[in-house]
Amino acid sequence: AVNIKYNEDGIYLAVAFIFRIFHPPLFIPWSDITHVENISSFLIKQTRLYIGKPKIGNITIKTKTFEKMKNDYDKSITTNL
Repeated sequence: AVNIKYNEDGIYLAVAFIFRIFHPPLFIPWSDITHVENISSFLIKQTRLYIGKPKIGNITIKTKTFEKMKNDYDKSITTNL
């Protein structure tokens, strides 16, 4: 129940409206993503994005979603990884 939006500056994550009361939106600049790793889970292709240096966390999204993000903003993403 997380909505993902992105632009040339980074990724914006927001919990679905019904659950949002104690969960403010989160913005992750592309420059804070330090490593990208492709993984598989139950035959589903996923991409894990590691955040921060030193690492403070990670998010896992469908590889298809990450590929779309990468194609839309390839210059912003690849310069930082």
